[in-house]
Amino acid sequence: MPLTVVTKHHILDFLRGESAMLYHGKMDEIEFLRRIFDLSKIKSNDHRCRNFEGDISTHRYQFKGDWDDDWIYTDERFSLATQSDEIFLKFLCQMLHPLTNRSRTEVTRILGAFNKYLGVDGWQIGRAGEISGKPFFEPAPYSRSKAPGIAKVKQLDVVLNAAHIILDLKVQAFAVAQKLRDFVEVLAVNCHLVLGEGQDQQLVRSG
Repeated sequence: MPLTVVTKHHILDFLRGESAMLYHGKMDEIEFLRRIFDLSKIKSNDHRCRNFEGDISTHRYQFKGDWDDDWIYTDERFSLATQSDEIFLKFLCQMLHPLTNRSRTEVTRILGAFNKYLGVDGWQIGRAGEISGKPFFEPAPYSRSKAPGIAKVKQLDVVLNAAHIILDLKVQAFAVAQKLRDFVEVLAVNCHLVLGEGQDQQLVRSG
């Protein structure tokens, strides 16, 4: 099933909203884009530059601040929303590549957001292996009814529900035990009082 433009826009809107997150992470920007596009074949809008790689070098490195950090999402020469599914998914996977040097927490968060939108169109990005102990990812189609991990999620739900039931029973048992202890204490006090009164009456009689 192909990705819809709507899904692509949802993902791009998510990325634009992450203003503090660089799409290329800690990886060199040109090196990142070379893995996806042939920058030498994309024309430059700057007469000083031979191609798009020169554009990036000039406006991102030489004159920092010319382009915003999120320029990639709006540049018409890339037009990510209308790129082929292959290129679009490759771009997303590259964002999660170990070379971007993102934290495990950030990778998990970004991956979750991607799959939230991709899943609607029957796609997902999944772990494909490791490089130096860090995961890399690849896209793959899947059926929502046979999505990997659904059975495990259901099993987890059962376990969690059982745990909650056990916890509730323990809480209830604790409450019953507390009430029983209070009852025994009250009973003990009353018995002590009754026994004490009986001893006092015997002393009076014997006196």
